[in-house]
Amino acid sequence: MRITFSILCCLFLVISRAQEAPDYISRIESFESYEMLQGNPLSTKFGDVKSLKVAYQYKDDVLYFMNSTRFKYHLEFCEEVLNYYKGSFNFNYDNYTKTEGRDYILANINFYSSDSIFTLEFSIADQIKVSDIEMLYGKLKTHFLLTDSLKLFLNTSQLENRFKKSGSKLPSIGVDEIYAGQTFQSIQPGTSYGILKFVDIQDVHHQIWSNNIIVMKGTPNELSLVQGVIANDMQTPLSHISILCKNRKTPFSAHKNAWNDSLLRSLEGQYVRLTVNSYNYQIKPVPEDSAKAFLAKHLKPKLSHELMIDLDQQDIIDGKDLGYEDIIQVGAKAANFGELIKASKKKGAKFKTPENAFAIPFYYYMEHLERSGAQGLIDSLLHLDYDDHSTQVDLLKAIRKRIKATAVDSNLVKLIENRLKMHPEYTSYRFRSSTNAEDIEGFNGAGLYTSTSVIPGHEKKTVERGLRKVWAGIWNDRAFFERLYFGIDQKNVAIGVLVHRGFPDELANGVSITHNIYRPANLGFVINVQKGDIPVVNPPLGVVCDQLICYSDTDNTFYNPKRIVEYISKSSENEGDQVLDDKQVVLLTKELAKVKKHFYRKVNKNWLKYDYQSFVLDIEFKLDKSGYFYIKQARPF
Repeated sequence: MRITFSILCCLFLVISRAQEAPDYISRIESFESYEMLQGNPLSTKFGDVKSLKVAYQYKDDVLYFMNSTRFKYHLEFCEEVLNYYKGSFNFNYDNYTKTEGRDYILANINFYSSDSIFTLEFSIADQIKVSDIEMLYGKLKTHFLLTDSLKLFLNTSQLENRFKKSGSKLPSIGVDEIYAGQTFQSIQPGTSYGILKFVDIQDVHHQIWSNNIIVMKGTPNELSLVQGVIANDMQTPLSHISILCKNRKTPFSAHKNAWNDSLLRSLEGQYVRLTVNSYNYQIKPVPEDSAKAFLAKHLKPKLSHELMIDLDQQDIIDGKDLGYEDIIQVGAKAANFGELIKASKKKGAKFKTPENAFAIPFYYYMEHLERSGAQGLIDSLLHLDYDDHSTQVDLLKAIRKRIKATAVDSNLVKLIENRLKMHPEYTSYRFRSSTNAEDIEGFNGAGLYTSTSVIPGHEKKTVERGLRKVWAGIWNDRAFFERLYFGIDQKNVAIGVLVHRGFPDELANGVSITHNIYRPANLGFVINVQKGDIPVVNPPLGVVCDQLICYSDTDNTFYNPKRIVEYISKSSENEGDQVLDDKQVVLLTKELAKVKKHFYRKVNKNWLKYDYQSFVLDIEFKLDKSGYFYIKQARPF
């Protein structure tokens, strides 16, 4: 790696400055003093944030503004500088859980550069009394002199409730204001090279190529392969586009002013290097030969996933009889659904899975391919050069047309119709894609395939139409090219169909990642949830969902009894209220943890590579009008 002289100089200055900075000071009178001691916050849930750790010691009545680069945690400072000796367990209990008899008040003063505001913030696990916050705030007014409008950040619903009940007059700020003021968001860190292109998603004639780094106006429901993305809209981290870029390791950030940014505009059409980190991004022009060398290495596919397929199963399989080992017969979505049913039947489980579920195996899809003549077209497609995009697109269209134009085996249609008639209480069904090329290690496949609704007795939304639409979806352009990029063995790609009852009037829907993606070493599940059936994974333009972290996923005595719900944003569709109340969020988190434990024991043993904390699921759920949480999908993340 070649490091330029200027970068070396910058590194020297940073190191020198860190060495010169004291362990602490007792008064902040200038922004230079703040910068000298500032560090990065422990969580990356917001961008463009700097953090200064503060400790108030009761016995000496002294404030300490500590070197927040040198001391990552308050405990380190208290042990090394203030001679605290009781250990981490007592430190955490005495100073975060107890409300009386503390040694310290521990906080952060964070600076949000996008809005130029300072906030006083406490650990999400801190049970501190509002009166103690007021006391600390009073001392900061005479020791922190950079602002007259330091605001208390109400970062959890518990602190927000305590603050309201107290009647405190302290200036405060909520998540809606913080989130609305954000101008930068990091979704997927990384470095890439490509030609910078501006793309307006509303322009139906826009073209995106695999060697592009795009500045994106608007948010699409799908995105072809690119080398990097800078969006002008803030993103939901669990949306299909976000998950897609995470799976591809494509650098992805949002910057509200990107579309009109003068630097980006000056680089349009040029080869550039884009680097996204947790707090900002950098972009600069690079020589064409350097970029092309990078692209040649990263764009040519290498076969890395060989798929298994078993066509012996010719019977519809009831949901309760499905399991992870059935991936080779019915696909991963249906196989994982069977594991969800098993988890829901365990003692203590309080969630449900969609009723009248069953799977249609690969056999019927393969038989349909042969009768339609599409198999010959697929063989021709797979013999093309990997970069012959025009011919590939033409053949994909022809394959889908053949599949949709050919009548489905009438015996299969009748068998399914009879199954649906057994439960007349359900008036609609979801026919969902279930392939052997999704939800597998190293390839998530989120959003690539097609699902559809079937209504028994409906003139158009018939069983036959549903089957053909789902089967044809395996040869969507986006699905084919994504598999090509990841080196999927496409000659053995097969699709089954997972069927279960639909949800015509859900109260809420959402997605969870069973991991704290903003602070990976920490506990907590990230949950995105929205009112009614407004989608979370591909939301309408300008629509924001509840984004939160709940820490009731384990029996950890520091977090679990506190029922912590930390918000990042509130729904734009729910008049500022939470979509789920705290009790519902905690219940949901505990049920998600049960699913994770079941999958860890059943699925992880096939990989033998993750400990429990590192084993992560992507789970989709709904809150039914009956008040039950339904979990409809779980897949390794």
